[in-house]
Amino acid sequence: MIDMKKIKDTLIKSGAAVFALDSTTGKFCISLDSSVLTEDFKTRTMFKDALIELMYDNGLSPDILVGMDNAGIVFTSLIASSLGVPMAYVRSAAKDHGKKNRIEGLIQTGDRAVVFADAIYSDKEVNGILKALEGTGCTVDGILTIFSCVENDMVLPLVTYDSLLRRAVKKKYVSQLFVDFMEDSEPAKNLDSIMAENAAEILLDIKAVALSPDKPFTFASGIISPIYCDNRLLISHYDQWMTIINYMMNIINDKIGAENFDIVCGTATAGIPHGALLADILKKPFIWVKENVSQPIPEGSRVLIIEDLISTGKSSGAAVDAVRDAGGVVSDVISIFTYGMKKSDDIFTRKECMTYSVSNFDALISVASAKKYIKKKDIDKICEWIENPEGWGKKYGFEK
Repeated sequence: MIDMKKIKDTLIKSGAAVFALDSTTGKFCISLDSSVLTEDFKTRTMFKDALIELMYDNGLSPDILVGMDNAGIVFTSLIASSLGVPMAYVRSAAKDHGKKNRIEGLIQTGDRAVVFADAIYSDKEVNGILKALEGTGCTVDGILTIFSCVENDMVLPLVTYDSLLRRAVKKKYVSQLFVDFMEDSEPAKNLDSIMAENAAEILLDIKAVALSPDKPFTFASGIISPIYCDNRLLISHYDQWMTIINYMMNIINDKIGAENFDIVCGTATAGIPHGALLADILKKPFIWVKENVSQPIPEGSRVLIIEDLISTGKSSGAAVDAVRDAGGVVSDVISIFTYGMKKSDDIFTRKECMTYSVSNFDALISVASAKKYIKKKDIDKICEWIENPEGWGKKYGFEK
């Protein structure tokens, strides 16, 4: 029997299921990067076996399996081998040389065919598959897929859009905020705001952020603050940590581009776990930086710095300088949270370095107020701290 919970959790935890903004429609969507599922033997085998069971459960016994380009070819090969049937595959477009084939392999007239496509996003794709095969003389009995966004009698999905979304919400990979965003045809907030509020909710829930306007905290710098952020707690909450990592990947994909850096660098020590995991996902070299970098950097290598928190920008700015001094080129820093202080903005402007944060002070205050982590009467008091962190404690009588 197919363990659907394990299937869905694997899609989400592995990063194969990507929650991101569709650059074409401008709406939030779920997409599938099935290449992630082909890397590991156990994962490949689990999905192969599940697809075979799904096919049999639907009474299909094909004469031939037909894969749709790239990742579709991988699983088609594995399934065809297990079943002892031939296969063919369909290119996304005909070759411009040789025989100029679009269909590779031999499909016989009268063959009962089952097509495998890793994901189906629209009925248009279904029609495109059927059109590509209509001249072969075969009968397509069904289109087997790992993930589908459509309801179509021809499509047999392991996982549907709705079922994956429900699982993601239940396991807190995605919050209700995202669901509301997806269901709103004209969302009032952009994706960055939704992501920032969802991350803020996570940080508040796991007590990585504490708000105490009446009994404030004293930083090592001597600054008295009504807010304390300890993102180091995140790594002890696996599901929530993976959600934040997913959001950081969204920033990389949507704002920076993985092709625009060569090395991932975590700031010691709190940025190291996140940086190491992102480097592993991206299959890129990893280093860390404290006063100096942990390993020599090839001259001119482009380095993405991963921080857990940007406050005044002093330590993050020092990390940028250390990497540059070692020969690296730094143009971007990603953090989990930023206070959004002017002092920090000024530092990174001078260094000509962009910063991106999963969440921020404004999102935190919005969520904390809505979830009643703070009283409404304290909001202005807390917000004043951002404007004047050095003078806030004295103004409210907390300095000794």
